[in-house]
Amino acid sequence: MASQEISGAGLRILRLLVGRRPRTVAELMAEAGVTRTAVTEQLSELMAAGLVERTTQRVSRRGRPCHLYRATPRAIDLLSKSNLRRVLPALLSVLQERLGNEETLALLDQVSRRVAQQYQARIDAPSLEDRVRQLAQLLEEEGILVEVQRRDGRLVLRQRTCPYVEMVDERRIACQMEQQILSHAIGQPLELCDCRLDGSCGCEFVVAAPAVSAES
Repeated sequence: MASQEISGAGLRILRLLVGRRPRTVAELMAEAGVTRTAVTEQLSELMAAGLVERTTQRVSRRGRPCHLYRATPRAIDLLSKSNLRRVLPALLSVLQERLGNEETLALLDQVSRRVAQQYQARIDAPSLEDRVRQLAQLLEEEGILVEVQRRDGRLVLRQRTCPYVEMVDERRIACQMEQQILSHAIGQPLELCDCRLDGSCGCEFVVAAPAVSAES
C-alpha cells in the first residue's frame, strides 16, 4: 500500500520501532507517554502507509492473543531520507560551482537516465497510457501519492506529494531531474505544467504528445 503523509505523532512512534524488537501497544504507551487511543491511531496510520506491520502472538491457549508491532524496511528508507535532504542540495551546489550550470545539467541527465532504467525494467505496456499508469503504480509503491488523469485529450500525471520538495534550490534543478526521470521512464517527454513550489496543491506532468498508443 502506498504511504501517506505521516504525522509528527506517527513519526515519533515509528522511531520507537525502527531497529528494535517488536513492541506491544502497552510498551509504546509507556515509552511515548501517550494514551492507548493515541498509540492505536498512530499505529493504524503507520500500517496503512506500509511502515509498520503487526503480528499476533498467543502467550497461552486460554490467554488473549498479544499483538506485536515492528517497523518495515520502508520505514528505514523513510527515516534515512532526512539526511539526503541535507546532502543533495549541497551536492548540487558544489557541482554547479565546479562544472557550471550547463555541464551540471548534462550530468544530471545521465543520472536521470540511470534512475529511469530501474522503472523501465518494470514498465512493459505497449500503449503510452498504460505505461503512464504503470509508472504511477511504481511511484505509489515508493510512497508517492499520484494520480493519472485525462484532460483535454492528454494524459496528466499528478503527484500529490513530492519526493524532492526539500531538495529544491532556487534554480529548481531537482524539478528538472524529476521531469527527466519520468520522461525517460515512459519513453515520452513530459512537461511540468504545475508545481507545488508555485502554490499549487501538487505537481502536474503532462504528456507532451496526445495520448495515443505507442504503435500509432
